[in-house]
Amino acid sequence: RLGAAKSDVILSPHDIAYPEVTSPDVFLCLSHDAFVAYARDVGPQALSIIDDRAAHGFASENAILLPLTATARDCGATIATNIVGLGVVLGLTAAISERSLREAIAARVAPDSLDANIRALDAGLTLAAGHPRGRVVVSSG
Repeated sequence: RLGAAKSDVILSPHDIAYPEVTSPDVFLCLSHDAFVAYARDVGPQALSIIDDRAAHGFASENAILLPLTATARDCGATIATNIVGLGVVLGLTAAISERSLREAIAARVAPDSLDANIRALDAGLTLAAGHPRGRVVVSSG
């Protein structure tokens, strides 16, 4: 929330030989600081899902600019922007199951903010469903 932050996640049905992402299939960017710091490391083949406030005027064949923060605000919790983003990733890639993501959110979010986070997830799924590109395929390791 106070600058660029980075988290890498590797999903694979196979053993993971190297624990760092070397070439991401998906790049989720929620802030301008993160865009400036990390977008240059993302190859043109990656699906880039970027908050529309983070990269004004940015264009790339595989970039999707969406109102992630504004959508979270509409759900009643700007702090849930990351959950909106995860909903979009899920909706566009099916990289994990919706059930698994819902269970993870329920297990890790404070009970008093769970409803807002579930609304944020649903809003992200709706953003993805409304996107003209539809579901894309990402490699599985």
